[in-house]
Amino acid sequence: MFFLFLQSLLLFLKYNDLPSQIPIFYSLPWGESQLGNSSLIFILPSLSVLILFINNILAVYYLKSVPLISRLLVVFSLVSTVFCTITVYKIITLIS
Repeated sequence: MFFLFLQSLLLFLKYNDLPSQIPIFYSLPWGESQLGNSSLIFILPSLSVLILFINNILAVYYLKSVPLISRLLVVFSLVSTVFCTITVYKIITLIS
């Protein structure tokens, strides 16, 4: 939850300073194909919330039967949220 709060805080403070086009699609070839509208940066926090929500529901479901899977789901939620937070931070610092 801390990293989701951090992502939201970063976006709240810096969203008005972002240009209309930001580098968001890093899997595409270098150049203009990586650029997207600045509103697409909200994909990352949304993805973090979705992964956290789904994994926590599954972790509760598997807690009694397979505790290792439950723990792995929680750890994956943490790791994915940390990576999304780092990506939001890098995008904002890269273009600011």
